[in-house]
Amino acid sequence: MQAVLWLQQFINPALDVIFIGVSKLGEEMLVILLAAFFLWGYEKRTGYKLVFTLLISAGLNTAVKNIFRVPRPIGAPGVRSIYTESAGGYSFPSGHTQSAAVAYTFLARRIAKRWAWIVAAGLIVLVAISRMYLGLHTLQDVLCGAALGILCALFCPWLFDKAKLDQGWRGLWLMLPGGALALFGGGHTAIQLGGLLFALAFCMPIEMKWIDYNCQGAGLRRLVAVACGLAAAFVIKAGLKAVLPDAPLSAFVQYVAMGTGVFLGIPYLIHRMTSGSKRMSLELTQQQGEYAVARFAPGTALEGLQSLPGFVSVTHTEAETSVVCRQDFLRQLTPAPQAVEHDFTLFKIDGVLDFGLVGILSKLTGILARQHIPVFALSTYDTDYLLVPEKWAELAVEAWIVEGIAVKKR
Repeated sequence: MQAVLWLQQFINPALDVIFIGVSKLGEEMLVILLAAFFLWGYEKRTGYKLVFTLLISAGLNTAVKNIFRVPRPIGAPGVRSIYTESAGGYSFPSGHTQSAAVAYTFLARRIAKRWAWIVAAGLIVLVAISRMYLGLHTLQDVLCGAALGILCALFCPWLFDKAKLDQGWRGLWLMLPGGALALFGGGHTAIQLGGLLFALAFCMPIEMKWIDYNCQGAGLRRLVAVACGLAAAFVIKAGLKAVLPDAPLSAFVQYVAMGTGVFLGIPYLIHRMTSGSKRMSLELTQQQGEYAVARFAPGTALEGLQSLPGFVSVTHTEAETSVVCRQDFLRQLTPAPQAVEHDFTLFKIDGVLDFGLVGILSKLTGILARQHIPVFALSTYDTDYLLVPEKWAELAVEAWIVEGIAVKKR
């Protein structure tokens, strides 16, 4: 409570307005807009990952609140509380701070630039200070909220990728945390979040298999898709609330149905809206395995090349002999390389090549250059390949898909 009392030494009308505005940076609507942008207007895989992260974070916040049941500092001696309409439920941990932490950490991780991490940290700290200045949370509330949000933003995307939740029917595993949250999370909010997780679990694999939408094209088209999606989501929510009774089971059904509309119905409409948009008449195929670039002495006669599976490229120059191949098979070559760079992802250019070679490579590499993603081009008689460092591969795929270029896995 001491931190709250210290901050409130500086109370004045101007700071009241400023910190109410800052507090809104951690509110539900801003997080919804962020998720909608990624899910319907940018790249759906990132959107699914963000929605999964936000739902797990919100569910964890709700569960912890209901376990500890810590009252808010509202009404405590010497504490002035304003903007109390934003303070529902228990105090620990701070939901606004956790929402800000998970959203802005996710964004910083996605942008992967130093300035993004600095901005994210600044926004999280400001939201935390605002909640204490407004007399709605204590220091331990905001510290715990920030910690949980950052952990969720770092762990949940890793788990999403590791478990391959967007592949096949693996997303059905999300029914388990969804059902557990609805049954044991405690309270109306937990039931709503459980319903949305439940809907995400079965809608994501259905959408990926039979709809497979992508909002491509100009920025205006993407904004229209996001606006239509948000409008449809609110209409679905209002309609279901009007016809279903106010009971726990009804709330769960309502949010499962709303989630189905959000994760399945709206993607179908976006798919219909964008299915006629022009795409490049080629696609990329992500090759299996991790690749390495090895350097040998110039003129080296390499043994074992013929037995290497998959893609192999050998280049001889006056300065060196270099080999690109699957890194797990590199040890089959003799002699040993002088230097090796590991962990690359290889993409093959497929499709009808309806314009010049330079045009293809400049288009594909230019997309990555704008995102500051390193890439190497390799040419063969029939087609070309692109080599991207593995840590950048996911961002590369997202960048290509946004530009209307299909990327599939072998």
